[in-house]
Amino acid sequence: MVIKMCVLSILVITSLTGLTSISAAAQTGYEGLFYPKGDDGAWNCQASSLGEYGGSLGVEDNILYGTEWACELKDPRQTNSGTEFIGDCHAEGTPYRDIITLERTQNGLRVKYDAGTSEWLQCPSS
Repeated sequence: MVIKMCVLSILVITSLTGLTSISAAAQTGYEGLFYPKGDDGAWNCQASSLGEYGGSLGVEDNILYGTEWACELKDPRQTNSGTEFIGDCHAEGTPYRDIITLERTQNGLRVKYDAGTSEWLQCPSS
């Protein structure tokens, strides 16, 4: 009985504080490895090269990785065109903030941000 009450208390505290082990990006189905649509370059689609030039693009643990930039995804909000996040970002050591909208497509992910819109295709292994 005591164990059940402790578990229930933890669940209640977790739900009240919003603390979960599942990231907002995972909850919305955006996590994975991708490569840019229409790019004939060699993209290795390996998690170990996430965000590196020629590596892979993706979303992991609430971080959106582009080529040599990354954004922590915060405050998800559903919109007509996907899920909008506040992105606390950095590129080449420079911090900035961006509004980022992620939308699942048939073969990957559409990423909208201040710089424009990119289509990313799902890597075969993810």
